Amino acid sequence: ALLDRLGVGARTRTYVLNMVELHMTPNALVAQGARPKAYNRLFDRSVCPRDLLLLARSDNEGCGDGTVSEAPYETLDDRLRAFEELMARPHVQGRDLMGEGMEPGPAMGEVLGYAHKLRLAGMDKDDQLRQCMGFWRSLQREERRRSRREAQQCRQ
Repeated sequence: ALLDRLGVGARTRTYVLNMVELHMTPNALVAQGARPKAYNRLFDRSVCPRDLLLLARSDNEGCGDGTVSEAPYETLDDRLRAFEELMARPHVQGRDLMGEGMEPGPAMGEVLGYAHKLRLAGMDKDDQLRQCMGFWRSLQREERRRSRREAQQCRQ
């Protein structure tokens, strides 16, 4: 409501709401000793991971007793660098799926979502593609089963 009263644009609104939602998560992940996949999911959700880390640091230092340890921030910087490297690697795209015989459509969107999760988990492109094709085949089997059930219900 405040953002609406201030008349901010859609991009600024999205940015602010995203930062507010996520600002405590980076420090919580460090405190929990989270695995890299958790950091990857966080950075993927953030509209600007670098700004998120700055906000998390500011929030943490503003609430503390004045003593500051650099260790959590080194961890966060390392995890962000690893995320950026991961996202720069080759990954499964629609053209890869079409090259394997998949037609564009809703199933492709679902498979690409699955591919993105595999990417965030650190899987390389060849393994992502193999997993995606298996996932697609399972979607096709489920669709055939659903169609058969519907046909049986119509006959009854």
